[in-house]
Formats: sequence, C-alpha cells, structure tokens
Amino acid sequence: NLYMLRTIFSQLSPAFLAGGRGANISVRCMATVAEFLSDRTRGDLISAQDVKEMKDSGKDVVVLDASWYLPVHNRNAKGEYAAQRVPGARFFDVDGVCDKSQDLPHMLPTAQTLEDYCNNNGISNDTTVVVYDGMGIFSAPRVWWTFKTFGHDNVKVLAGGLAGWKAAGYEVESTIADADTLPPLPPSTPFSVKAFLSEYVLDLAHLKEEVASRKRQVIDARPEPRFKGEAPEPRPTKFVGHMPGAKSVPFSTLLDTHEELKATIYKPDASLKSTFEKSGVNVSAPFIASCGSGMTACIVAFGLHLLGTAEPPTVYDGSWAEYGNRDDTEVEK
Repeated sequence: NLYMLRTIFSQLSPAFLAGGRGANISVRCMATVAEFLSDRTRGDLISAQDVKEMKDSGKDVVVLDASWYLPVHNRNAKGEYAAQRVPGARFFDVDGVCDKSQDLPHMLPTAQTLEDYCNNNGISNDTTVVVYDGMGIFSAPRVWWTFKTFGHDNVKVLAGGLAGWKAAGYEVESTIADADTLPPLPPSTPFSVKAFLSEYVLDLAHLKEEVASRKRQVIDARPEPRFKGEAPEPRPTKFVGHMPGAKSVPFSTLLDTHEELKATIYKPDASLKSTFEKSGVNVSAPFIASCGSGMTACIVAFGLHLLGTAEPPTVYDGSWAEYGNRDDTEVEK
C-alpha cells in the first residue's frame, strides 16, 4: 500500500493539485482513497495506475465507458460521457450493442454485432479492453462478461470506475463528444470472434432444466424485496418472486462505497466470500447468476470470478424480465 500511495502522489497532475479538471476530492483524502482502492484491486479488477502505465507505454489498450443507469438513478450515461471521460475512451452502449431481434432488454449481442463494434472502436484481438462505468461497479461487469463470452479473455474492469481514475489524480477529457456519432477508429488488425463460450450464457429452456434438477446454484442479484415478491419490478412482469431454490445475494451486498470516492467497488476477498457464504452460496460450486435483466447478475458472476472460482461465469441472460413474464415457469415468494 505504501508503494501505491507514493506512486499516486508522484503522478498527481498539476491540474489536480490546483483544483482543476478531474479534482473532485481533496488531496487530504487521497491517502484513504488510495488505501481503499488498493485493498480491493486484484485479478481482472485493475487499478487506474496500471491503466495509465499501459496507455503511457504505448500498449494496445482501449478504454470503454460502459455506463448505464436505471430510471431511478436519474442520470444520463451518454450525457456524462460527453461531459467527461478517461482520455481516449470510447462509449459502449449496452442498449445499442445487443441482440435487437429479441424483445428483451440488452440481450447478449450477436458475434457480428460485437465484431462491428470492435472494428469501429480500435479493438483488435490483441487489444487489452478496460471497461468502466459512472457508478464504480454497476454496468461494467456486464461488458466484461460479454467480451469473455465471445472468447476475448484480455478484458479488465477499472477499479472505482471514472471516480477511481479521477481519485488517482489523472486528467479527464472534457471536450464535447457525442457518443452516437464518434468517428470510426479502425484497429491495427481487424477483430474477429474466435470462440463463443456457450457455457457462459443460459437461455430459458436450459434454465428451466437447471431449476428442476437443482444441479447448479441459482443466484439472484435483485434486491431482497423483489426476490420475495414484496416490491414490483422496474419493468412490470406478470409474476413477482423468484425461481424455486434460488439464493438471494443482492448485488449491493457485494460492494463497498467510499464516502469521498462516491463510487462502489467490490469488498475485499474475505468479506466478499463471507457475504456469499452467509447467503448459502458455495463459492467453488457451479452457479447461474440472474437478476432483473441480466445486468447486475454480471456483478455476481464477476465477484465469484474475483474469488478464483474455476466455474464459468454463467448468466441467465433473459433474467426476470423473461422468466417473470412467462406462464410456463415456476415462481416462489
């Protein structure tokens, strides 16, 4: 931690020290923020310092702003991207880079859709993709899971999101940029999907088989009132409640929030493991993550990945938006 603190303070930009662009926390709080982040950065959860070093050394790295919000957040992802972002970051529209042939929200894109996106945003098969979002940890794990599912293993999530980048004292880019009209940025070599890891994604038919057999744990990332059927879904469904045998692990219970950082990040391993186990989850056993629409299920999947599970990060993509609207599914409260 001491080494990391020295690194952060040595890299503080003049603009930050002067209270300029990118400075939204005081220098006095830098030490506690740095310690908070360093204690939680591991594996595919990468620090702002490591990303900055990769960018500065000329390595093939592309940073993606994958911010996405629910209506209750009252935030505009594209507007925030336009106002400020990690320098050179491209925008990943979760509701745009998806399979629009299905009548469900932001379903996993087709291979062609992902290839088209990558080939317009500087991503080759050799690129390190770093994903962040405006809440710290919310929608970025979904994009991590998307790239992993299509065999692109070199993908990371930025610890602390944009707030973590700024907390490290780095500049943000604030020239106006329209996320919908970014100029094409061809990669050095074309991106092509080399593999599709079908074990990472589950459809309804196979989910129903798993629910019936109980061979795999079903982990529900929704808030507990929705899991119990005591609160309505953000997207109205015919039925409320949960799948038989599912375990409730609200995604928020896996995260910490730093008071000054104002962003979420995963708990340290011991606390993260304890949270899963208190909910009856065996962190070494096969699992299926679900939520309302496949977004926060990926927070669960990424969390178990951080704990070193050898099991694939399987996500039921349709989640409750699909399951809760069917007449042929079993529901418990």
